[in-house]
Amino acid sequence: MKNTKKIGGLRVWRRGDTGLFACAGGSPAPEDVRAAVSYWKGAGCRRAFGPVCARAADVGGGICVWRNGEEPELLGARGPGDDSALLEAGFAPAGEEYAFRFPLPDMPKRAGMEVRRGVTARDCAKVMGADVRQTRRALLALMPWLRGKYCFTARKDGPKGVLIALSRGKRLRILTLWAAEDFRNGAACVPLLRALIEAARANGIPYIDAARVPADNPHSLRLARALGGREIARYRLYSLELK
Repeated sequence: MKNTKKIGGLRVWRRGDTGLFACAGGSPAPEDVRAAVSYWKGAGCRRAFGPVCARAADVGGGICVWRNGEEPELLGARGPGDDSALLEAGFAPAGEEYAFRFPLPDMPKRAGMEVRRGVTARDCAKVMGADVRQTRRALLALMPWLRGKYCFTARKDGPKGVLIALSRGKRLRILTLWAAEDFRNGAACVPLLRALIEAARANGIPYIDAARVPADNPHSLRLARALGGREIARYRLYSLELK
């Protein structure tokens, strides 16, 4: 990543007046955290936040604070991790994200939406309201884990939803399931999920891991549990006000 500095097992950078960091090994060392705080202060940062993703292919940020014994996700770090170095440096918990594992439920059919296999940067950017060039770079970074048979676009007079899943062997994880603003009633997401489940069954994949669900997103949490998702890991994010 551009403008990233490596400090021991941490990768640190800044975005505006906020310092960000990612943990290469899952649990930061006290001396690395202290050095990162000193770096951010010297760079004029007012706050620090993390651990966040350092690469588009990372599964998500946070330190694993609980897991049920199963490997949390495709490309996921094993845990639980140790957050004592962050707490000693003054970081405070700033939110949690849950990882879910799903069986392959039967999804109802929904008429009126065409689902096509594959995604394009332009369609993803239009659905998510993102920059096309940045979206294209992110997709290129994900190429080692992308398979066209596990990515789908829902269309109705243009793209209305996209689903991107990462795969390796028999592991499959939803990275993005996004619907355009006027189609967030299930009109796009249900047929997209149905297409992914059918592809997983056809290729002998027994379950799907979901993208992280923030604890403060009750709608997504209800949906995950309604689809039979089991919580398999919990990740915590941290923030620090720099003085």
